[in-house]
Amino acid sequence: MGRISDGVGARRRRKRRLVLALVLTLSLVTALAVTGGIGSAASSVASGSSAVKRIVSGASARPTSGNSSASTARNVAAVSGNSSALAQYGNKVVICHHPSSDPTKWVTISVPQSAVKAHLRHGDTLGPCKPLAKTRLKVSVTPPSATLTSGIPVNIVIVTKNAGKAVAYHVITCVSLPKGITVVNGAGGVARKGRYCWRTKVLGVRASVTFRFQIRGDARLAGKVNLVAAARAFNAPRVGDASKLTVLPGKITGSGGYTG
Repeated sequence: MGRISDGVGARRRRKRRLVLALVLTLSLVTALAVTGGIGSAASSVASGSSAVKRIVSGASARPTSGNSSASTARNVAAVSGNSSALAQYGNKVVICHHPSSDPTKWVTISVPQSAVKAHLRHGDTLGPCKPLAKTRLKVSVTPPSATLTSGIPVNIVIVTKNAGKAVAYHVITCVSLPKGITVVNGAGGVARKGRYCWRTKVLGVRASVTFRFQIRGDARLAGKVNLVAAARAFNAPRVGDASKLTVLPGKITGSGGYTG
C-alpha cells in the first residue's frame, strides 16, 4: 500500500513541474512577441531605424557595425524626436566658438542642436577648431655694429618681418639691454626686467613693423657689448639678431630713460 502512495505522489510532482515549465515558456514567447523579438531589436540598433538614429562613441564618433554587445555597451545613442533617450542624453553638435576675431582665443565646444543656428549667426563654425598655421619671423638690428661715446645718444632701428606663409598673431619684439646701456627714447615700448619690448597684435604675410629708439652708453661700461633683439609670435618660434656695440669713455649727461 505504501508503494502505491509513493507512486501517486511522484506522478503528481512530475505533473506540477511540467505545468510550471509550460507557463514559463508561454510567458517568454509572449514577451518576445510584444518587443518584436531578439532579432528585431538587434536589427534596429545595427541599422539605426526608428528610435536610434546614430551610434557615436566619444569625440571620435564612429557608427557601430554588427550586433556586438561589447561594442554597443561602450557607446551612447544620439537620437532625434521626443523620445525618452533624447531627454536623457541630449543631442550635441561640435562647433568652433569665436568669442572674438582673434583666432588664438577660439575654442571647441559642444552645444545643443537648438543653439547651433544662433552660434553660426555670430560667426562660429561647424566642427572643431583647427590649429593655427605656423609661420616664421625675421628680426634685424641696424646698425649691425656701432661705437658709442658715453653720454651721447645713438639711433637704433629694429625691424620685425613675417617671412612665412601665414598671418602672425601676438608678435612680441624685445631688445635686451646690457648693463649700463640706457634707452632714452623708445616710443611705444614697455620696459621690464632689463628688456625693452613692443607688441604687435597681427602681422600679415610678408608684412613688417619697424621700431626706432635711442640708446646712451654709461662711461662706467666702457667696452664691447651686444645689444640683442628678439621676436616671437603665438604661432612662430623665437628668432634673434644683435648689434655689436663699442662704448668709449665720456661724460654722462642727464639721467632719465631706462637702463639695463
